[in-house]
Amino acid sequence: MVRKQKHGRREGHIVVGHKENSDPIFRYIHAYMPKELTAKLRQNITAYQGVDLTEKCRMRLSE
Repeated sequence: MVRKQKHGRREGHIVVGHKENSDPIFRYIHAYMPKELTAKLRQNITAYQGVDLTEKCRMRLSE
């Protein structure tokens, strides 16, 4: 999902896992340009693909 914020930045978020109560775990990405945000979202989607995150996990994108 992508939305434009008041101050001009765009915010996108992806679901990277689920909590024990089935609520989604989100990762938020910010950028000013739509193309830049799209590129960052694609990079994050491929990085988190196949990773099973839970509420207790503190995995960062660099890991």
